[in-house]
Amino acid sequence: MHRLKLSRKRIKILIGISIIVVLVIAVVLYGSWMDFQTHYLEVMKDLNSSETKAYMHDRINGTYNFLELLNWTSQNLNWSKESFTRYSKPQQILNQGKGKCGEFAIVYVAACLALGYDARIVASRQFYLAFVHGFHAWAEVKLDGVWTHVDPSPTAFWNDTSRYRSWDWGPICTLNVFAFEDGKIEDVTSRYR
Repeated sequence: MHRLKLSRKRIKILIGISIIVVLVIAVVLYGSWMDFQTHYLEVMKDLNSSETKAYMHDRINGTYNFLELLNWTSQNLNWSKESFTRYSKPQQILNQGKGKCGEFAIVYVAACLALGYDARIVASRQFYLAFVHGFHAWAEVKLDGVWTHVDPSPTAFWNDTSRYRSWDWGPICTLNVFAFEDGKIEDVTSRYR
C-alpha cells in the first residue's frame, strides 16, 4: 500500500513537471513567432517609408523593370557564406555590400518599392527554430494583380517555386511561408510546397 501511494505521488509530480515544460515550450514558441512577425512587419514598414524610398531612388539612379532590378541587386551585393553583421535596413546592407537571402530580399523589395512597384518580402518559418527569423527569405512582386515569386539570391530566380520543393526544409508539417506587406501578413505556404 505504501509503494502505491509513492507511485501516485511521483506520477502527480511528473504530470506537473510535464505541464510546466509544455507551457514553457509554448511560451517560447509563441514569443518566437511574435518576434518573427514583428521583425518582418518592421522591415516592411521601413521599406515603405518615404526616407528609405528616397534613398533607394537616389541609389538606383535610373529606371528599371522587375527583372533589371534583380541584376541591379546582384551588382550591388555580394553573397557571403561567412559570418557578418546582419542588417535589416537597405542603407546599411548596401554600405556593407554583402548579404544572404534576407539582405538580398530586403534590397530587392526596397528597390521595387522605390520605383513604384508593388513588392513584398516572403519568409519561410520552421516552428521549431525558435530563435531564427526565418529559414529562407525572398520576394514577390505584383504583376497584373497577381503576386509573382522572385528570389534575388544568390542566383536570381523568377517565378519558379518548384526549386523549393527539392530542398530539405525539415519536417514538412513544420514549414510555413508568410508574405509581409506594410502592416499585413499572408500565409502563402500552399504556393511554395
